[in-house]
Amino acid sequence: MALALSGLLVFPFYFLRSFAYAGIPVSLLAAVASVTVLPALLKVLGPRIDSLPVLRRRKTQTDTGFWYRTAKRVMRFPVPVGAVGVIIPLALGAPFLDLKMTLADERVLPSSASSYQVGQAMRERFASQQSQAEMVVMRKSGPTETGPQGHQ
Repeated sequence: MALALSGLLVFPFYFLRSFAYAGIPVSLLAAVASVTVLPALLKVLGPRIDSLPVLRRRKTQTDTGFWYRTAKRVMRFPVPVGAVGVIIPLALGAPFLDLKMTLADERVLPSSASSYQVGQAMRERFASQQSQAEMVVMRKSGPTETGPQGHQ
């Protein structure tokens, strides 16, 4: 799980990285706890582990439960079940082949919106770096005042 979550570290989006930053330690802690704490707890409980039944089950002589029947069916037809197990996730993932992840900005707005038009003009007319803020200074029409060093 930690290895799968570490794949989120390659994305430039901070919210995806934050999932990895939170998920990796949690999954590693769960793995360590399952290897250390669980065996110790089972040793302490000993034979009392079954003292409180969670689900009352009928005692039967034959294995006729749902999972037994499912396992028998899968073992009888491994190739069709395997094919279905591959085709369904591929079909569900197919719409994501054209996924383009980007930060939300004015480009998600309709082209008639003024904020879209300003953003488009900024991209076309000014060389920019997406990670830095851009500053636009507009002068009032008419006479200008000189700055502290005599520049306009």
